Amino acid sequence: MKNTAGFIRAISMALAAGLALSGCGGDAQPETTATPAPTATATPAPPTAGGELTIPIPANATDLHPLKQNTREMNSLMGLVFESLVSFDSTGAPQASLAEAWELNAETAQWTFTLRANAVWHHNGRAISPQDATFTLDMIREMGAATPYAYVLDTIKEWSVNEAGKLVLTGNTSGYGLLNALSFPVLPADDGYTAAAAPTLMSGTGPYKVTSADLKSQIVLVANEKWWKKQPYLQTIRALPVEDNKTAISALVFSQIDAVQTDDLTVRQYRDSGDAKTYEYTTRRFEFLSINSKTGDLADVKMRKAMAYAVDRSQIVSYVYVNHAIAVESPVPPDSWLYSGNVLTYEQNIDKGRSLILQCGWKDTDADGIWDQAPDGSARKLTFDILVNIDDDASLRRDTALILADQLGKIGMEINVKSVSWDSYKTQLENGTYDLAMAGVYMNPVPDWRYLLRSDGAMNYGKWRIEALDTALDAVQSAPDRDSLKLATDALQTVIMDQLPIIGLYFRTHTLMTATDISGVGAIQEENAFGSIAEWYLAQ
Repeated sequence: MKNTAGFIRAISMALAAGLALSGCGGDAQPETTATPAPTATATPAPPTAGGELTIPIPANATDLHPLKQNTREMNSLMGLVFESLVSFDSTGAPQASLAEAWELNAETAQWTFTLRANAVWHHNGRAISPQDATFTLDMIREMGAATPYAYVLDTIKEWSVNEAGKLVLTGNTSGYGLLNALSFPVLPADDGYTAAAAPTLMSGTGPYKVTSADLKSQIVLVANEKWWKKQPYLQTIRALPVEDNKTAISALVFSQIDAVQTDDLTVRQYRDSGDAKTYEYTTRRFEFLSINSKTGDLADVKMRKAMAYAVDRSQIVSYVYVNHAIAVESPVPPDSWLYSGNVLTYEQNIDKGRSLILQCGWKDTDADGIWDQAPDGSARKLTFDILVNIDDDASLRRDTALILADQLGKIGMEINVKSVSWDSYKTQLENGTYDLAMAGVYMNPVPDWRYLLRSDGAMNYGKWRIEALDTALDAVQSAPDRDSLKLATDALQTVIMDQLPIIGLYFRTHTLMTATDISGVGAIQEENAFGSIAEWYLAQ
């Protein structure tokens, strides 16, 4: 940070005053044209150690417990201090972190991990031990729903330390996907952490250690000279409480902070104006159209495929999300090594859509473009409702639903968009009293989609019972190695496209904005925007 004193007050006052960045009066100056002198191409200076990075944290944050955080800013802060047993590369594939090696006994679903001997705790220099990992897992089990890492318990059922002093984890299945559940921050067993409280000065094994911590003023971190990886260039990181994301972006423009994560759809203007660098990254937020299997006309897969051919995701991504989303058809993240290809199976084809509805037995008796005679001969229009809940994203989802209604109308369907309260929306989903519904889910890192698509899945609101889909979902969970998991996930995506229990739309993307003098930014993950922090440096 360049000047910390009173910056929040100054930024807030600037926002309230409605500062204009152009058209501010003064005498207009004539444009002049000059021919620059030839210059030699400069060789970029190599990164040098030193400098400070200032980042925002929520002003309403009340807890520094690493297992209780539920905002991207606080999780990214924790990622500077704490490390996990396994981390992810730029494709989301698991790679060694605090656990440097592992092996699986597929018959017993037991994984044995060798931990890194040169990873030491900030507070006392002790090497990390398997007991620290079991201590953390015990705490996650004790906290239950109070921690966002509770999903770990759906994958790992037992943990212990064996006679050789190694960590042993037993999975609910023998699946390779268990490794993805190991991205929780490991806590030291001897520094006062409990399920309810955490020490004021957090102690991890990560690239930065905390020297002072006050959520109401600032948190200061310095480079950890005993980190087991390469030393980071930036020597100090300062985290300051900021009221909201809009204030944080303005503070970055005014050179008061250096990096901001945001879902703002207008960030391109800051890049184009030269006020910031921007880095787009894929989130785990998957948006889709839920289809109710109990709505008779939708039970025929040809009808669902007709709908899929009507959808033009690029129009939604462009018009509604200003290209801050990636079109997909399945719940597998598009930046994942498990994602199958980049070509959509169902690109918009109105003629194919209408042909499939005709094959279902529908007729358009008055040639007005709307199907008005059902397969049983009864006179009725092919009509469906799209349910939209009122929440923070209500306008975006409603705008999406309106575009979908127009697109489905082109294949002869009459679509009504119904916006309802959250309580009503949830009730209709759970009771199955809807046709179509705009829905979204935030995926955890584990490649397990049973809760969304399996016959007994908690979020299978469409109540689909498709044997081939259940088999494919279970095969993903039992795949014991990397290659078999990839093959099983490819097969799952094929079944989803063939059966269409849902119509996938897109994954949301967010943006990391940095000051223009920050260089070296690498791959970004939503829950750890600073994963490549060791390579960041201040450009000379």
